[in-house]
Amino acid sequence: MVDVAETAAGQLLSSDGDGTVWRVKADGQREVFNDLHGVTWLSTCGRFILFTSIEANTTTVTRVDGDGSHLLKLFSGDLAYPGCSPDGKFLYYVNLYRPQKLWRVSTDGGSPVEIGTGMGDGVTESLDLSPDGKMLSYPFGQYRPMAWKIALIPASGGPAVRTFEVPGGTAQVRWSPAGTALQYLVTQTERRIFGNNRSRKENQNS
Repeated sequence: MVDVAETAAGQLLSSDGDGTVWRVKADGQREVFNDLHGVTWLSTCGRFILFTSIEANTTTVTRVDGDGSHLLKLFSGDLAYPGCSPDGKFLYYVNLYRPQKLWRVSTDGGSPVEIGTGMGDGVTESLDLSPDGKMLSYPFGQYRPMAWKIALIPASGGPAVRTFEVPGGTAQVRWSPAGTALQYLVTQTERRIFGNNRSRKENQNS
């Protein structure tokens, strides 16, 4: 998994498969960014860069300035599917173990605050905040009956105000730039079955 983030100064950062973070220079060359290792998620959050890493089998989320200075650990523990508010003031996440809850923690530090309960049988992808920072979206699955859905809740906390049913395998749910729609990715694979001198295609969601 490779993540790309842009600093407030317009520089690009990227993480690679072994969790190293690189700064990409204007000439295309790259250099190690702050000697970070084991990074599992990397994202721009206002003027900050946030990243998660695994330390002693525990997920830790850390804030760092765009130039790599002033590291601040925000939270260590049961954390999954992080997302950031557009103004960079809050990190949102889900605890992976049941029962799932949605949490918010200030990027200035402090204790997490519970803002809601995960719907269905489990959140399946990262949380995403609307451009105005007022609404939060996340995809979830349910088994009986089998369905994939997206939930919308107030970013300030509370129950879901709306849910949408989407195709199976929906991923990377993101708000549109105008904040008026949700966009998501559905990957389709093609399988060819050969026999009796003929072939046929089967498209299926994955």
